[in-house]
Amino acid sequence: MRSRGYSTAGGDERFGQGADLWPRAVVNEDKAVWSYWDLWFCVVALADHDGDLDALAEAIENGGRWSASGTVEAKLSHLDDLERRMAEAGIDARELAAGEDTDPRTRTKARTKVLKQGLYPRDMTEPMWHTPRERLYRRALRGRWHLFPVSPEPSYERLSNGLGEGSDRRGRRSGSRGGWQPP
Repeated sequence: MRSRGYSTAGGDERFGQGADLWPRAVVNEDKAVWSYWDLWFCVVALADHDGDLDALAEAIENGGRWSASGTVEAKLSHLDDLERRMAEAGIDARELAAGEDTDPRTRTKARTKVLKQGLYPRDMTEPMWHTPRERLYRRALRGRWHLFPVSPEPSYERLSNGLGEGSDRRGRRSGSRGGWQPP
């Protein structure tokens, strides 16, 4: 997992990686943490949709060149999480953006990131990695084991320990071309 700091390497700190923390963000008494993705979503919502995050979600869905790759799903997952966190903090997109939506460079960067560009793993936030589909998949695999007459959990633990950390969710080793291979 990447560090939760922000990088100023390469110049202007406003243009860090998406998952990096946004250092100029409003921090309320709840100590909410905001990322560059939060800023970019709010800037695009304000600039193109009068602050309406639902209209922004429609624009992301309709411009979905990357739907097969999961980019649209990941961005919508982050947007849902952003809406929830903003509601908890009692702020809206305008308060979170704090005037950054008027900067032409920030607008251009935000539109590119939110509407035109795919996702790189280094840029993804936790909600982008753990989409509703992924959470449901994991819950379907292991979510109700306690209801079984005999829990498969001990067998699962032995198997997953044998496969190790580099295995994908279908049991293949990372980088392998075939099926399961011993560690």
